[in-house]
Amino acid sequence: MTALLNGKQVQLEWRKGATALGELIFALHRVEAFGKGVPRSDITAWFSKNLNVSLKNIEGLMSQAKARKIKRVRFLNELSEEFESFLDEKN
Repeated sequence: MTALLNGKQVQLEWRKGATALGELIFALHRVEAFGKGVPRSDITAWFSKNLNVSLKNIEGLMSQAKARKIKRVRFLNELSEEFESFLDEKN
């Protein structure tokens, strides 16, 4: 995704894979981060388009995530751990 920020073109690229993005999308949808009643398909389409990631099989990816025996929410756990680490850092 290319965006103009402060007069400068910035290129952003999703590098964590479709399953990780799926975890994020499903979680954002569940907490109604974009509002009550916003379809998950709309959120998925937005992320897919803007991050240039194919999410055509997102339901299948999430079924695989549900079937995991351990660390079912790998990416969301990683986000949480990294944010906790940030909060624990001394300036």
